[in-house]
Amino acid sequence: MSEMVDVISSEFEEAFEVKNPKSLYRGIFLLLSSTVPREEHSLEHSNLKSSITALNQNVQLIALRMEEGFKRMDERFEVIDKRFEAVDKRFNRQTVMMSIGFLVITTLISVYRFLG
Repeated sequence: MSEMVDVISSEFEEAFEVKNPKSLYRGIFLLLSSTVPREEHSLEHSNLKSSITALNQNVQLIALRMEEGFKRMDERFEVIDKRFEAVDKRFNRQTVMMSIGFLVITTLISVYRFLG
């Protein structure tokens, strides 16, 4: 980096009237020290890109698991619905049988009173 500072300092000294060359050198050094080297930038960019790719894969995996969970819940609800339908049919049959039984008993009581 000091080579770069020397080159830029000498170019500025030739191009402009410099009152304090040491101050110019320090200023250019500060500017260049605050810049990120291209390799470091590329490395950080590739790390960030791989992190985003990994995050995207995790999000897709979570979405897939959620979808599978929703499908399993739908299947469970269908099984529960079928069980309720069976219980409902059984209840309806029992209600019909009880109604028929009460009708028969009421009819027999009416016939017994009428004949007796």
